[in-house]
Amino acid sequence: MAVFYLIDLSEDAWENAIKIRIEGFHALIKILEQGREAVREIREASDIQLRQMEKWTDMMLVEHQKMLHQWQND
Repeated sequence: MAVFYLIDLSEDAWENAIKIRIEGFHALIKILEQGREAVREIREASDIQLRQMEKWTDMMLVEHQKMLHQWQND
């Protein structure tokens, strides 16, 4: 028995997908902040890695917000 899935490729679907990603990056930022607080007394190496991940997350958040803005204005 074959199962077929309908994929909504409408503009709303793409916009919602980008919004979900943005929400995910916000959640990741909160986790990173909690992680940085937890390792503050442990090792500087862990903190450095968390800072690098935070920079990446900030960059991805900005890029996805730009993408959403561009998508909504095109």
